[in-house]
Order: sequence, then C-alpha cells, then structure tokens
Amino acid sequence: MTSSDQPETKPPPRTGTKFVCHEDGTEWADLEGLRRHLRAKTAWSNAGLVGCRVSVLLENREWSEGLVAQYHRSSGKHCVEFRHSGARRWLLMLRTAFYIVDRGTCDEETKEPEGLPVLRNARDEPWTFAEDLSLAFAKAQSVLHDCYGGRTQETGHKTLGHVCVTDDDRRRATEDRGSLLYGELLPRGVHKALDARHLDAARASSVYDLGCGTGKVALQAFLQFPNLKRVYGVELSLARFHVAERALLALAARDDCDAHITRREPGSSIEVTSVDRTLIIEHGNLMRTRDVGDASIVMLETEVPADTFGEFSRLLDACKEGCRLLTYLDLRRVWRLPGQPFPFRQLEANRSFADRYPTSWSVQRGHHLFLWVKVLKPGNAGLAFTRGIAAPPPSSPVKRRSRRRDDLPPLVFGKAKKSSNSTCAIC
Repeated sequence: MTSSDQPETKPPPRTGTKFVCHEDGTEWADLEGLRRHLRAKTAWSNAGLVGCRVSVLLENREWSEGLVAQYHRSSGKHCVEFRHSGARRWLLMLRTAFYIVDRGTCDEETKEPEGLPVLRNARDEPWTFAEDLSLAFAKAQSVLHDCYGGRTQETGHKTLGHVCVTDDDRRRATEDRGSLLYGELLPRGVHKALDARHLDAARASSVYDLGCGTGKVALQAFLQFPNLKRVYGVELSLARFHVAERALLALAARDDCDAHITRREPGSSIEVTSVDRTLIIEHGNLMRTRDVGDASIVMLETEVPADTFGEFSRLLDACKEGCRLLTYLDLRRVWRLPGQPFPFRQLEANRSFADRYPTSWSVQRGHHLFLWVKVLKPGNAGLAFTRGIAAPPPSSPVKRRSRRRDDLPPLVFGKAKKSSNSTCAIC
C-alpha cells in the first residue's frame, strides 16, 4: 500500500524556512550561523578553560570533578585541582576525556614559561578545540528536529523510544528472543561515528541500522550524507517503528525537500526516495537481515541476549570484507563460531576508552561504543546465513590474511570498475 492510499495520515506541509538547533530550539536564518552556534557549545580555548569546573576521566577508569586552576603555555598543559581527593594534576586536555561542568569567567590566569601569572581575555583567544561540524550536519539536525516534532535530543530513561513500547512489543520480543533495551545515539554522536576518522560515511554507499529504534540515526545519515544510495533500518518494536514511520511522512511533507514516499505498507515498511537514493525502515527482526552483505556500514547499537550469540555471529560473518561496524557490544566477547577466526579488527581511532559518543543515557561523558572493520570475507556460516539455511558444522580453524590494514578507510566498498584514465592504483 502506498502513501496515497492513506491520505488521512499525511502531516501538513512544513516549509522549514528557518534552521533550528536541536539542543536548545534557537532559530537561525542561515546555516553558517547555526553551525557556529553548535560548535561554540563544546568549544574551548586554553585560556578560557582556566576557571572552569570539569569532569575528567582518569586512567580510563573513573570520572572525577575538579577546577582548572592554571594553564602552562610552554607545555600546553592545564593544572586541575580535584575537589574530593585534593590532588593536583597537570593534564594535556586535548588528549584527555573530559567535559565542562561549568564555565568560569572570561579573564583568567595563565602562566608564562618562567611561571609568572598573566591575565588574558579568553574571549580574544581562538578556540583550541572545536568539533568539526559541517554545514551538512547543521542542516540535517535541523530537519531531524522538525520531523520528530522537537523530540530529537531526548535523554534519560523516559524518551519516546522507551515509553511507546506496548505489551505486544514485549510479547514479540520474548517470542523472537530479542531485547527491547533502549538508548539512542544523539545527533552529535552520530556525526562523530560517521566522520572520516571512524566509519567514514562520506565514502560509503549504504548504511544499515539494525535495531534502529525510532529511526533517528538512519534518517540523520540519509539527510547528512547525499552520497549514500541506500539507508536501511529495521526495528523489532512495532511502536517504535510507528514513530519512525511518522518521521518519514513528515520528511516527505516538507516543501523544501525532494523526498517522497514510494512504498508504504502500514505497520510493516516505508520507503522514501530522493532522486536516486532510498531510505527504508521496516518492522522486523534484525537477525533476519539476509542482505547485510550489501552494507558498507552496519550500525548495531543494540543489546543482544546471550542465548542468541550464535545466530548473531552468523549475521556478523555475513558482512562483506571492508564493511565497517559500530556495535554496543564488544564483538570479541560474543563471537560464537568455532572453527572460524574472528574476522574483525577494532579501528585505531577507537582503541582508546576515551573515544566516546554522546548518547541519550550519557550526554556529557559519552559512551564508549566499539568500531570495527571486517578484514575477512564471509565464511561458511555467513554464507549460509545469507541463504537462510542452517548453520554448517564447525570446521578446523583456517587462518586467512587480511588484504587491508584495519585503520585505513575502505576506499572501495564494492568491486570497482577499472578505468584506463584512472591514476589510482586501487581503481
């Protein structure tokens, strides 16, 4: 059934003449102003950090709150005085996981190499750190904010994705051995995960969000990266699927957007097309995603019950070589395919516990999610999974070598056509 068969459910057109910050609702007439506003929220300068109360992750173990008392210009380090322990530590903040609890005054004390205090006006100093937020991100988060009725930056355990779940959802999850544990990557977290240092969505062709919840990650990827030809999401909860469905209907209703509904089966699936690109959200079980081998990027910010680790491993093995994945779980702990080597390597940029992503349950500190690249081709278990047949019996371990380093971006997500005019060795 198409959207034209259900005219009564289509929301009224939205013009979207102003751009909105999803975090505070402020409106901006131009994207550049909005982008700078978004960057300024988390940006800091060396002098401006002095006087701020910060929460710091120490030794990748625990968070401690302290006051930034001094800045030493020659070393580039800040002295942080921790409130509870009374300890003082000099830290290189650019390499430290921390967030600002409360910003201090603008005129703060720094120290020259010889140790003499000097008053500086922090407002006159350029940013030392600012998130690399693109204009595409600024526009995407504004459209996302509108499509979800202003409920984009939801946090805690009472988000729409939590409260919408029904008894039927819980019953189906039990029958399918699925999990309804819920949390969302916030727009800044999605942006970081998809940037060039991590999943590199700008050079991908498709993103699969398995366990997509209310569809926010899938929709943001579709809006922010026009190079993506196919974005696909699947969600076990029918109530959450309905939230995603309404958001896609709202997207198609905008008169500043060329997206339109090309297929809709209420309660089952919805497809949005923009020129030659498609965004599909379906109601179903992620464990039945037989075409996962077509994905350049797979998002799995999903809890998986331990008794399904075997089937989950078959799904993972079905991903193609070079596919990049974001997972909530450490895949090294859930791999359950005896006789097949572990086919993933953690991305270099993700190996530090300080690589964290803003989420609905950890906005300021962020959560350490796991990022991987698949370095081996699908094994027998993965091939059987894509065909929908029973898992083959375990075989003797066979060592297969990767043809690509795990920390290099996957330049070619599929087979590239050779060109006589190309100067690229890969092409």
